[in-house]
Amino acid sequence: MTTPLQPKRTAFFATVAGLAGLALGYASGGWTSQYYAVVVSEFVTEWTPAAAMNWAIQELGSTAETLQVLGALVLAFALLAAIAAFGLLLGYRRPKGLLIGALFSALLAGAIAAYLTGNALQTVTVAVGVGIPVAVGESGARVGLDGKGEPLQVDPGRREAVGVIGALLGVGIISSVLGDYVTNQARAIDAEGPANAESLRERVEAAQAASLGIEGVQPPISEIGGFYTVSKNTAPEIVDQESWTLSITGSVEETVEIDYQELRDRPAEDRFVALRCIGDSLNGDLLDTALWTGIPLSRLLDEAGVEASHVEMHAADGYVASVPVETLENGFLAYGMNGEVLPRTHGFPARIHLPGTWGELNVKWIETIYATDDPVEGFYEEAGWNGHARVPGVAKIWTDPANELDDGRLEVGGHAYAGDRGVDRVEVSVDGGETWNDAELADPPPGDDVTRQWRYRYEADAEHEVVARTIDGEGNRQPQERSDAFPSGPSGWVSKTVNP
Repeated sequence: MTTPLQPKRTAFFATVAGLAGLALGYASGGWTSQYYAVVVSEFVTEWTPAAAMNWAIQELGSTAETLQVLGALVLAFALLAAIAAFGLLLGYRRPKGLLIGALFSALLAGAIAAYLTGNALQTVTVAVGVGIPVAVGESGARVGLDGKGEPLQVDPGRREAVGVIGALLGVGIISSVLGDYVTNQARAIDAEGPANAESLRERVEAAQAASLGIEGVQPPISEIGGFYTVSKNTAPEIVDQESWTLSITGSVEETVEIDYQELRDRPAEDRFVALRCIGDSLNGDLLDTALWTGIPLSRLLDEAGVEASHVEMHAADGYVASVPVETLENGFLAYGMNGEVLPRTHGFPARIHLPGTWGELNVKWIETIYATDDPVEGFYEEAGWNGHARVPGVAKIWTDPANELDDGRLEVGGHAYAGDRGVDRVEVSVDGGETWNDAELADPPPGDDVTRQWRYRYEADAEHEVVARTIDGEGNRQPQERSDAFPSGPSGWVSKTVNP
């Protein structure tokens, strides 16, 4: 006896199968590159047209990454649900007891997971997550005829639906706990922080003490969890410190290779350095300063004896960025952040810092520096970005839009940044740019390539436009003309309308 197609039953159990596949996949893979949905997300990134990616970076900023993840989850779910739906339709028309649809769905879902992740456990859990709901849906649809010789209704009844949903919720909760555990274990780092960790934290606290205490404005030094991250990856790359090495190779007198312990054993330096994303909006928040621990890149370059005009920086995740050799002369190889070991999200075991450059050239999970006279285009350059452009000065207005003080005055403020040229002054206009006044500046953290807090307090009783601009350490005033982030990063005066 076979049953006719059952749209409601098929949709219900296909949905359950898709969600169960995602849940059990997360339980075994966590939020790592072993998780089926993460690989789907990275596949989407790889095949997204450059124009679409550039639009998302400019218009959506960090929200684009969130939407990318959600979109990948939806796509991964849809694929599993479609496999389950086909399996259900196939199973409805087969003799009772064979469960051919469940077998088909499990094998196909598992095969796709195996192809994408190459992980046996992920393959099994995704296959089981899809196969079992299909088996339940397929078995429940095998009914007899009613008194008139017509097939009985096989849409899921209330008790069946409640039981299946309850089971799915249980699987989801257990999978969430297990997946979080797997994620934390995968990202755990068995390495000590910098040897002078206590003194580094004291330096961070001293820099924080210089804060102007502006409501709504970030402190001078960003906490690790608050420091922005932008990556082409949905999950951070997991690199084993025991097998990690950094090689300086290519057109060099002698190839230099160091492992993680050798890097940590070398005399270290500690630098306050800021990073700004090239896709940051003019008044966005993809700009942070931290205290980094590492060694100057010049030491390694001198040991290798570079004989080329450029270097390619290759990361463990396949990311590549190319720069002229001189850009690396003041560069830094960091393995610590704010007195702690460098987190995986920021490039553990080590990352590159190049003073005064956009964030996209500061490569995380660095593995190879390849000297060449014919460099390849980097990831962003292939999409049309110009990461080699000089980072322009900017004074950001991060109050929303102004704070009202107890004495009735208004206060505006934010952070200013001018790359490795440093911030000398910030000027503020409260009449749309007609007249200008110097803002109060906080003492900057030691170093040039850092952000600097600013604020301006004034009286106003009518709607007005506040404009801010910075003057860097070379005397260059922030340009007024606005430009979009693409292709060379945003520039222009920042303004906000204030209505007391």
